[in-house]
Amino acid sequence: MRISIFFLAACTTAVALQVRSIFSLWYLSADITYVTLFPQVFCALCFPSTNKYGSFVGFIVGLVLRITGGEPALNIPVFIEYPFFSPTEGQLFSFKTTAMLASIISIIAVSVVLNMLIKTKEMSSYYLKQNKINRGSCVNDVIDITDEMLNGKFTQLKESNV
Repeated sequence: MRISIFFLAACTTAVALQVRSIFSLWYLSADITYVTLFPQVFCALCFPSTNKYGSFVGFIVGLVLRITGGEPALNIPVFIEYPFFSPTEGQLFSFKTTAMLASIISIIAVSVVLNMLIKTKEMSSYYLKQNKINRGSCVNDVIDITDEMLNGKFTQLKESNV
């Protein structure tokens, strides 16, 4: 955790020193928030079945698509030439919105696939073995409840509490 904090502080310091204008830095931070954090908040509020693995994949997809579109403020060249690309004017396509939508789609897709895999016995038992090592995790609690529902223990607990 400490290493990641120092790494993030070093990256943000490098970005702050690289950008020449405060407005460019503000615009860049708003842009990164739109592409990476907005899809996670949107999916957490509107799709409660999403999980941290889908969120992680969505973050990576959004960040990669955003960075490969280029950033003039940081002198990052264009790696993916989206439609309507102009060498003189840069990206004319709304690639930031495309990156945001791809992030939302990947969060939902990975979460749905993983939830389907957890409901199978093989994947559920694998995560239950991991649960013995990592007690207290929210995801493991959800997996325990899912496993109990599959085995019919949930209905027995509900009837005994009535």
